[in-house]
Amino acid sequence: MSNLRRCTALVLVLLAVQGIPAASAAEKEPNFVDPSKLDLRTLLPPPPAVNSAKSKAELAEIHAFEKTRTPEREKIAQDDEAETVFVVVRDDLGPEFNEANLPVTAAFFKKVLSDESAIVNPAKELWARPRPAIADPTVKLCVKPSTSGSYPSGHTTIGYLTAIVLSDMLPEYRGAIFDDAARFAESRIICGVHYRSDTDASKVAAAAMVMQMRENPSFQQEFAAAKAELRKFQGQGKIAARAR
Repeated sequence: MSNLRRCTALVLVLLAVQGIPAASAAEKEPNFVDPSKLDLRTLLPPPPAVNSAKSKAELAEIHAFEKTRTPEREKIAQDDEAETVFVVVRDDLGPEFNEANLPVTAAFFKKVLSDESAIVNPAKELWARPRPAIADPTVKLCVKPSTSGSYPSGHTTIGYLTAIVLSDMLPEYRGAIFDDAARFAESRIICGVHYRSDTDASKVAAAAMVMQMRENPSFQQEFAAAKAELRKFQGQGKIAARAR
């Protein structure tokens, strides 16, 4: 056995002893995107500088929200912390639109949304834009803080990935679905964890990701299966939202 194979075997044994899955020892491969062919660092402009007029205006917007956000809106933002297709659309597609009723759709969107980090994280690391509460400690958060780069917003990218792909399946509900994505993004600004320009950049990121996904045969196949489940569900009168 070569030294490399011995080392690999030893690592696997240590992981097993410690109860750590072997897959966690390396970065998980994306499902439907190829990061080597989609680099946000060359697609997006850099974020506004920390002390720029733009950043100051964005901080002022966050402080304005602090004064006007209601407990009800804070609760919505806190619920929006979960990153699933069902949280993004909430009850706008009816109470029966949930993971238990739509297992194929749920599994497909978990794979789609899990690809966000492979594309967004390199840009976050390059620009390392300080979060609002780090740049301005007087910012009053209403969700848990984060120390990762602020630009672009991974959370908002997930919201718009959901909106684009789901509205491709249910085009008659496109308006309602995109309204939900906008609310999901606004929650990040209202609670002070992102700037407006972070969420704007995420719309571009999500659109670019979906364009690449649509060319992936595995995505096409799984999209078709999830869409078939959704259309059957909709045909049974179980999607309650009206088109907007």
